[in-house]
Amino acid sequence: MVLLTISLLLIILAPLSWFIYDKLYKPYLDCQVPIEQIDSVLNGNQKKIGETAIIIGGSFSGLTTAMVLSKYYEKVLIIDRSKIIPDESIAKNRQGEQAHVIAYRSMLVWEKLLPGFLDELKEYLKRNKLNQIVYPASQIKYNYKNGLGVSDHLDMRKNPMIMASRGQIETILRDKVKRELKNVEFIDGYAVSSSGIKVETVSDNLNGKVTRVKSVTITKVDSNEQDQAGNSKTIECNLLVNCAGANSSNLMKNLENEISPKKKILTKSFIDCKIGYQTIFMEPKDSSYDSEGKVAIYREEKESEQENRKLNDPYYIVYYLLCYPSRKGILFMPYSDNTFLILLTTYNEKINSVEYENAKEQIMEFCSSNPKMERDAKNMLEKFKDIPTKIVPFFEKSGSEYIHYEDLKGVRDFIAVGDSCGSLNPIYGQGVTMAVDSAVLLDEMIKNELSKNDSSPQQVFKASFCQEFQSRICKSYLVPWLLCSSTDMRFDFAKYTDNLSMQKLIAPILGWATDKMFMSANVSSVSSFHLMKLLLMEDGFRKELLNLRWLFGYVLRKEAMIATFLSLSVYIATLF
Repeated sequence: MVLLTISLLLIILAPLSWFIYDKLYKPYLDCQVPIEQIDSVLNGNQKKIGETAIIIGGSFSGLTTAMVLSKYYEKVLIIDRSKIIPDESIAKNRQGEQAHVIAYRSMLVWEKLLPGFLDELKEYLKRNKLNQIVYPASQIKYNYKNGLGVSDHLDMRKNPMIMASRGQIETILRDKVKRELKNVEFIDGYAVSSSGIKVETVSDNLNGKVTRVKSVTITKVDSNEQDQAGNSKTIECNLLVNCAGANSSNLMKNLENEISPKKKILTKSFIDCKIGYQTIFMEPKDSSYDSEGKVAIYREEKESEQENRKLNDPYYIVYYLLCYPSRKGILFMPYSDNTFLILLTTYNEKINSVEYENAKEQIMEFCSSNPKMERDAKNMLEKFKDIPTKIVPFFEKSGSEYIHYEDLKGVRDFIAVGDSCGSLNPIYGQGVTMAVDSAVLLDEMIKNELSKNDSSPQQVFKASFCQEFQSRICKSYLVPWLLCSSTDMRFDFAKYTDNLSMQKLIAPILGWATDKMFMSANVSSVSSFHLMKLLLMEDGFRKELLNLRWLFGYVLRKEAMIATFLSLSVYIATLF
């Protein structure tokens, strides 16, 4: 009888375990390509799978995707309506001048793809008087709700954050791509419209009738980024990649109509909770610099509960996060051109644009609703000169959005990467890393496909491959999406699509769990290490959500102790 029971359990548990591992754990939690598995795009002579790949969008997702595809296509064209200007982001006219905290993992990926990138970036930054290398383990203070910060990590991680501007990093990447990847060409100052993407239905031996992009017509734009009628050219392509950023799914109208003329296919998950940015650049006073060229804008003012934090310990970045129920946040961090970036952020609330003459007073007024933030802002602003070097106009981002490209069935030789798929609330700065990781996943999938399909490499981007790629990207976004958007959904004014109704129900629970993670990180260096690994998206960051030692030993320690006590009490009571 015992053997029969064990056999039945094995029969039930074996397929269940396989289902959990293969259908849940692998696609949702173990979907990040480890850094050590990423190969340089300069290694070897990879057999080409096509003639021309066209990438719409020349920022981080477009550049990283171009690096990957340069191994597989004779020619890779990056098309962007903006002109390339050194030290400036190609997305300057959209959001390129706003604050972008780019996690070190993205830097490591670019270093693996194009060795020497990090050294070139660090050398490039030496032009600045201000030292822009900061160690998050001990030199960044996150303020979450009631002034909760992140403690030192007991030297468990030594990766720095390089606080370069988006324009600086894009410049190094572009220049390195131009020098070392001769088959990648930049076509800047040209726009692509939905009518310019020509599609066709063709016969496919594997899938019957499929739809593909036949050609792309690009139109030159003037200095005001207005299309110049009659100044166009058409380029045939073997692959089209949409890296054009948020709200670019409308470019695919012809593709949608060819597949389903009467029904819209590209649906979205969307949370309308607008994030407002006001970015101010201020130069430190000469007296504010230390011997390393850094500016300690905040120091530990008292003996705190944090491990390894001592009185007067310096912080070089201070970040008051936007978090429910607060609708305001502020970020101070070293930036380019010997300046500090000061970012005022709001939830669903416009603010008067900061003026040069009264900048400090307006920043203080912005912080006045939070006494701790007001006090800290006053101390930090004393480190800077009175007149900003630059003020970027107020910018408002619509909210978190995911376009379900995995629903495009029967489409070959087309994929979407980066913000064109998923545009996240920037509260934790995870959008760039997700775009970079998506390009690396693409490389991994192409290599796997070629290993089993080497006889016909031109069939790599068949319809089933493209849909599988978009499906895997969708699943990989789940954890970052929940982390970045659950705070949004706790606000009463947040609107959302019907397919997010379940997330709305569990948003308070997710918010409570996030609060617990930050609070435990405030007093424990071990918990801080795991939280920062999750926020900065380091190797295996999603699997931290299954780290029972962290969750029950630190985050939910009190709850675990109470549950254990109650369980023991019930057990002891049953004995009598």
